[in-house]
Amino acid sequence: KRLDVKQAPVAAFYELMVYAAVFLYTVNQVYIFYVIIRKTKSAATYFRDIWNMIELIVLGAFYLSVSMRVALLLNLYPDPMIFESTFIDYFQISVQYSLSFNLDMICVLAIFAKFFKYAQLSTDTNLLWSVLTRSGVDIAFFIAMLMTLIFAFGMMAVQILGPTMQDYNTIGLAILNLILVILGSFDLDEFIQASPLFGFAFFFIYIMTMFFILMNIFLAILGEAYSVTRELAEQDKRRAVKTKKVGLRGWIRIIWTLFKAKRKKRQEARQNSTGTRPQNRSRH
Repeated sequence: KRLDVKQAPVAAFYELMVYAAVFLYTVNQVYIFYVIIRKTKSAATYFRDIWNMIELIVLGAFYLSVSMRVALLLNLYPDPMIFESTFIDYFQISVQYSLSFNLDMICVLAIFAKFFKYAQLSTDTNLLWSVLTRSGVDIAFFIAMLMTLIFAFGMMAVQILGPTMQDYNTIGLAILNLILVILGSFDLDEFIQASPLFGFAFFFIYIMTMFFILMNIFLAILGEAYSVTRELAEQDKRRAVKTKKVGLRGWIRIIWTLFKAKRKKRQEARQNSTGTRPQNRSRH
């Protein structure tokens, strides 16, 4: 793709700034890994931290995307070859080109996930992450139970609806369409036409099980975790020491007081160093 001459320097400047920032970011992560190895003598401590894993995902996706683009530039054919009479297969190049954007998507998603890391600086913004971490084990068991039931209903859908409905003739398509049914995308008449005897019964049992039972269990798990987290946050606020808000003038006074105290210490240290001399050793 050819860029305008006036826009090319600006685009190159921003791109170099991004590469420089990512390079410094990488050096920082390497330094953190070195410090952890030096203190704990084990790399498992670094990898047990979820935020370090997110950092690795960001850097890994970025470097893979850049390498894909560099390889794409090296594999591109010159422009005159487009107008030749022979067929040139650009399929692999197009796959490589789309894969680079998919890696960018993973990188951007991981960067936005880092919002929860900095949200921990405040109790109010950290509420969502605290709820998810507190209910993580229960949500994991709930997802396992949900996937088991969806797989079971998928097998049932293949047997009941698969012979007459193309969307349910394989287990993969059946599971995908059953997930869409939970989200409200369904046609009850198709179920009844596909199986007049069991179509409506299958739909009713599936909706009752997945929507009215499991979804309410999921909301109950999050509601309980939210109540506990909110109560603990309120207790921390009550135990916190109340401090008086300091304005701009107050901060200037504090900084000036610290500056005068530091200058006074330097003057005293200078006077002590010039005023005291080492005593001569007594002669034996």
